[in-house]
Amino acid sequence: MKKISRVIYKEKAKFVKLEGNYLRILNGSNLEDLIESEFLLVYDFKKMLAPIKPSKIIVLDKNFKFKYIRANNCVISPSSKVLSISEQLYLKPQIGVVIGKERVFGFLGILSFFTDIFGDIRDFCLDTYSPFSEFIITEFPENMEVLINENKITFSIQEFDYNEIFSYVKNYFHKLFIGDVIGYEFSDEVFKVKVGDRIILNGVFGKIETEIVKVALSSMKI
Repeated sequence: MKKISRVIYKEKAKFVKLEGNYLRILNGSNLEDLIESEFLLVYDFKKMLAPIKPSKIIVLDKNFKFKYIRANNCVISPSSKVLSISEQLYLKPQIGVVIGKERVFGFLGILSFFTDIFGDIRDFCLDTYSPFSEFIITEFPENMEVLINENKITFSIQEFDYNEIFSYVKNYFHKLFIGDVIGYEFSDEVFKVKVGDRIILNGVFGKIETEIVKVALSSMKI
């Protein structure tokens, strides 16, 4: 199983591959043309970027029904804080199906946060944050664990036909790019979370460790 991510190396975002306690620098501009270099870095969770910055995230429910699209400015690193103008948010864990060149490249974990400001589909499209897990992995993940403060929830993820999902999405979106992500909602569960809550996701794709922080509307970038 390959584990691919990104870090800042010599002031540039570079793809890396996990090798034990080290990260091997990879050369290449997209997931399908990566070449290994001789340079190694010591692994450091706090320095990991989101493993991909997709042009878009296409969200499907577990019946493969299209729900909404999120812009890539909602994507943050696995150790970044979730900034909120609301006291309460809603959380849905997702499996991210990462698109390669005419195929599924791999998988990652996503924590998808949204509000209820409007009380309709617009809430899902608000760019409340979506932390991505540390790594894109090349084998299907069988489970993940989400810790909300002291409450631990373990999900067994039934393997779904991700190639069918990819074909389905291709039929509706003419411009899919390498690195775009399909956010698959494998569970119907929605969790209420609030300012001050600490949320951790663990899985074979690494982890997310975040906290919800209240900010004033005037300080949010538009």
